[in-house]
Amino acid sequence: MAKGTWSALGTVTTVLSTGLNSLASNASAISNSYTTSGWMLARVTLTISYAVAPTANTSIDLFAIQSSDGGTTWSDGSGSVTPTAGLIKSFGLRAVTGAQVLVDTVMIPPGPIKFLARSNGVGQTAAASGNTITIETVTVDMT
Repeated sequence: MAKGTWSALGTVTTVLSTGLNSLASNASAISNSYTTSGWMLARVTLTISYAVAPTANTSIDLFAIQSSDGGTTWSDGSGSVTPTAGLIKSFGLRAVTGAQVLVDTVMIPPGPIKFLARSNGVGQTAAASGNTITIETVTVDMT
């Protein structure tokens, strides 16, 4: 029987940074196009700070906006349009000031994608600098 083991992580890539700075409650930020190169899994890290504590049990929701034709036509989702599909991670926030670092491994769709982060009812504006979402592709060896 085959056994799956985690293997090496890919290079850390920042997919959102300045778009998250001063992100208002219920607002969104969208990345440039990212090519998944066939990877199925990625470790996603959200680093975000607030000067005033966000509302407890709210979230930053991360969506993968997919292209239907290799990068020209995109599914719905933008800075002003909340996607109805493609949620890949909901990062729950604590009601604290200062930095929060949240990490998880998620499945990512094939082809070019854009990452969209939505501040979901947070109630506060994110700090003016230092906020990022990074990804590292993950390999699973089946032996």
